[in-house]
Amino acid sequence: MSYTESYSETIHYSGSKTVSYPASEHGGTQTVHYSGDVPVHIHIHVDTDDFDRSVAGTNAALGVVTGALTAMEAAQVAEVMRAGEEISQSATHGFFRVLASEMSTSVSEFSSSMRSSAGLLAHEAQQVEQVHRQMASDYAAIRARYLRIFGRLDDELERRVCELDRSAHNIALHAMRDVVTGPYVREAARTLTEGEETSTAQLKLQCAQAKRRAAESLESLAEVCGYLGDYAEAVDGIMVDDPSGGIVFVPVIVARERDLAGGEPHTRVYEVSDGQGGVLTEGVAARVAHIPDAQWQRSAQTDKAEVDQGFQRRLADYAAGGGDERVAALIGQLYAAG
Repeated sequence: MSYTESYSETIHYSGSKTVSYPASEHGGTQTVHYSGDVPVHIHIHVDTDDFDRSVAGTNAALGVVTGALTAMEAAQVAEVMRAGEEISQSATHGFFRVLASEMSTSVSEFSSSMRSSAGLLAHEAQQVEQVHRQMASDYAAIRARYLRIFGRLDDELERRVCELDRSAHNIALHAMRDVVTGPYVREAARTLTEGEETSTAQLKLQCAQAKRRAAESLESLAEVCGYLGDYAEAVDGIMVDDPSGGIVFVPVIVARERDLAGGEPHTRVYEVSDGQGGVLTEGVAARVAHIPDAQWQRSAQTDKAEVDQGFQRRLADYAAGGGDERVAALIGQLYAAG
């Protein structure tokens, strides 16, 4: 757009000038001074039509360029977004594929390890079960063996106890079985089955018979009590109230032993427990030590035969009771060699 500008200004000027003039009557130089103000008026007209037309053309060109840039920017943004979407999808799918592959590999490894561990555990369980069955079988065999041994020991102990007081046991068994429980056992069933079928007279007769049998049983018990009293008197007669005042006979064995590696022989006393803290053993050892060797005699042949029979019987009982046969054979050989 054209426009006009006006400017007004006053310019002041001053100065001096030296001039020379030729020689004359009065020749020489002279300096002249001057000053003054000059008014100045300036009018400027600026024609901008060509520039405006150029700016308008440029503005239109810029609009076209702006539209092109905007379209290009939109296309570029869309392309970038599409490329980013593809890249992100590709990266996501790739990540999940890698993750799935890693997980599949890990699952395969874990599955293989688990199957091998399960197989190993199953094998170990079978071995443990086999050991358990073997231990149960061994325990059952050992238990049966010891039950048999202790059962035989109990039977032998019962037999020996009964042998010590056979008369008393026979009396007790006879009194309990034949006198006390026998009649009641025989009459109990008949009394229960015939109670409703018998009359009053028959009941009275049965009561009378029962009383008679009870009286006979009481008489038998009285006899048994008499036998027990006689037995107690006999036992008291052979027992000694003060052991220190009587003679005590205890079976002992006195042996002269020598170590396998050699050395001096020594005397050893084998005895049953006397309940006196070894006083009897010390007394026997002291008495044997003072007996001269000339007074020792060999056992009679009958005594030796009884000892051999007793030893062989005990050795057979040991072998029959579950003892080691090799140990029993070795003991027999050593006994025969001795």
